[in-house]
Amino acid sequence: VSWKRSDPTGSVNGVAAHAPRTPYRTTGHPMFASHQFPLAALVTWCQTLRHSLAAGLSPVRIFKLQGKSGPRALREVAKEVAEKLEGGDSLEDALEPYRNRFPPLFLELVAVGERTGRLEDTFAELQDYFESALTVQRNFRARMTYPLIQYCAAVFIIAALTWVLGFLAQTGKAATTDPLGTGLTGTTG
Repeated sequence: VSWKRSDPTGSVNGVAAHAPRTPYRTTGHPMFASHQFPLAALVTWCQTLRHSLAAGLSPVRIFKLQGKSGPRALREVAKEVAEKLEGGDSLEDALEPYRNRFPPLFLELVAVGERTGRLEDTFAELQDYFESALTVQRNFRARMTYPLIQYCAAVFIIAALTWVLGFLAQTGKAATTDPLGTGLTGTTG
């Protein structure tokens, strides 16, 4: 027989149950519309946090400094994290409201690094990871630019060819033919 009484609100014997963390979710495709912080800002942030912790600065001071002169995208977060750390929260709890803005790996590794006392090493690994991800992202964009330009040019050239040949056919200066074999002739297709 269980003596614990639960109600629909999730409380047990009148004590509210600890709410589980909300899982990380994104909406839309991250390549086109992402609500996460930019990778370049995360690389800079991890590098600064790593070196500042290695120099022996307190996390509160580090985040205050980052709130003033860190990456622009992360300044407000740094200020709020500094306030929460000053209030006695852990770094994991201070970053929790931004769960949907940071990559899940960042938050989980920071939590592990804080619990094990190895935040400096954690930020070093995160910096390496985000630098690799940033390199892959930049290479992908660079390699996709030329084929995208070629595709757009091909569509434009085919449309222009169809229109010009149709226009010439209407004026009687060219034979009415379908050079592309698509059944499109004339200026109206």
